[in-house]
Amino acid sequence: MDVNKKDKIGSTPLYLACRHGCHDTVKYLLDLNGQAFNSRVDHVDTTITNKKGWSALHVACRKGHIEVVKLLFDVGMNINDTTNSGSTPLYMACLKGHYDIVKCLLDLNGQEFNSRVDTIIKDKEGWSALHSACQNGHKEVIKLLNYVGININDTTNRGSTPLYIACQEGHYDIVKCLLDLNGQEFNSRVDTTIKDKEGWSALHSACRNGHKEVIKLLINVGMNINDTTNSGSTPLHKACLKGHYDIVKCLLDLNGQALNSRVNITVKDDKGWSALHLACRNGHKEVIRLLIDVGMNLNDTTNRGSTPLYIACQEGHYETVKFLLDLNGQEFNSRVDKTIKDEEGWSALHLACRNGYTEVIKLLIDVGMNINDTTNSGFTPLHMLVLEVILKQ
Repeated sequence: MDVNKKDKIGSTPLYLACRHGCHDTVKYLLDLNGQAFNSRVDHVDTTITNKKGWSALHVACRKGHIEVVKLLFDVGMNINDTTNSGSTPLYMACLKGHYDIVKCLLDLNGQEFNSRVDTIIKDKEGWSALHSACQNGHKEVIKLLNYVGININDTTNRGSTPLYIACQEGHYDIVKCLLDLNGQEFNSRVDTTIKDKEGWSALHSACRNGHKEVIKLLINVGMNINDTTNSGSTPLHKACLKGHYDIVKCLLDLNGQALNSRVNITVKDDKGWSALHLACRNGHKEVIRLLIDVGMNLNDTTNRGSTPLYIACQEGHYETVKFLLDLNGQEFNSRVDKTIKDEEGWSALHLACRNGYTEVIKLLIDVGMNINDTTNSGFTPLHMLVLEVILKQ
């Protein structure tokens, strides 16, 4: 019988035994003649991989079967073999947080570090074993990798560092570990200034994903709170876009003051959008309230001339529009200039009519917006309503 026969996905009997951690079966397959390694002509071929390029060692490491892993080492399996996607056995073990497997791989001969293991190998997306461990929050594994000198500032193909990945996922303990590996206030080996290819820092990523405690750590070690991405977005922009109230409050009130003077609320992105524009775009009313409380310009315009009110009307956010028009509990908030038009002469009312937002239209008319106002092309709000009806048919 062919001991190397594959199933539909390319798995051999040895692979399946390793996958399920069947130590005695693996030992039997590797030692059919009672020798250290089965040397029969039709011997078990340990180099065979499945359709994804996974070897028996890859699957044993991923599943955490340490005794099986040791057997495979004993017969000389390639410890640096890579799958079709470029993953090594070490990567697999780090991905799943198998501390004992990682320690075994790094210290096979009882030495401080096993020189057979290549820790610099990355997968096809440029992820190292450390990136993998950081993504999944495996603190003790990260300590092992750091101990053997893996590059803590290594970047993926997209420019992400292990710190960036940990911040993106919100792993507080991992971020703290990376920033304080030597028990100091700040680990100087970690370069917090590295950005990905889109210019995002670890702080941008944490703000975008709403990880408040991580953000506090990053600010405490001096990360630039006003840093901008390639498109001009600040961490505040990212938090406002997603409506992370606690994050926005944290950024604006880091020192328990009415406004954290370190935060520049006037920064706009490359399209001229402020944090307030972004919050209005997605209808984050409580975030909008915070921004207005610290004095953001209600009538600020984008490069195309759009105000926060205009943006809210364009998206049909009734509650946001009502809030902007009635900030002080009055019938109409006089701070909002409803006459501002964009570069094509469109008012907020034109936009609401064009998109058929009936309740928003009523609000705008109630505060006295000009129902006969025309765009640069001569269109009135009524024209826009008719166009909207025609396009729906």
